[in-house]
Amino acid sequence: MRIRRLTSSRTGGGKEREVTASSSLEWVWGLNTGFDPKSSADIDKNYFYFWESEHPEKWVQYDFKAPVTLSESKVYWLNLDHYDGNYRSPEYWSLMVKDSRGNWADVVKTDPYGVALDKYNTVTFQPAKTSVVRMKVKPQKGNSAGMLAWRVN
Repeated sequence: MRIRRLTSSRTGGGKEREVTASSSLEWVWGLNTGFDPKSSADIDKNYFYFWESEHPEKWVQYDFKAPVTLSESKVYWLNLDHYDGNYRSPEYWSLMVKDSRGNWADVVKTDPYGVALDKYNTVTFQPAKTSVVRMKVKPQKGNSAGMLAWRVN
């Protein structure tokens, strides 16, 4: 499994972050650019996708320079037929946060994890103070997964 890192020059709400992903290409981009897609096929700007398909579960995470309190996540799934593979919304996804002792825990969500196309899929959860939030993704069989935007607040 390959791990890729990119320090984001963009900050969201004053929250500077580094992006890390499993099974991606040489870069991790297109997640928090401020771009609002018009549809799940809107690839006018950079987009993120998982490259390798042999690993059944993939992840991408934001590492914050200082602890933040989060209670919402929004993701806009990519839907693209590409010469080197097809990218679809996943079979399922979930969020985890790392506590101050370095242990991972699932967020306590109040909404279901959505996989709809052509819109932001928003999930709210009990506020969690963390310096790392991770999205785990299980792609649909025979496809990879990707996203046009991932935001956390």
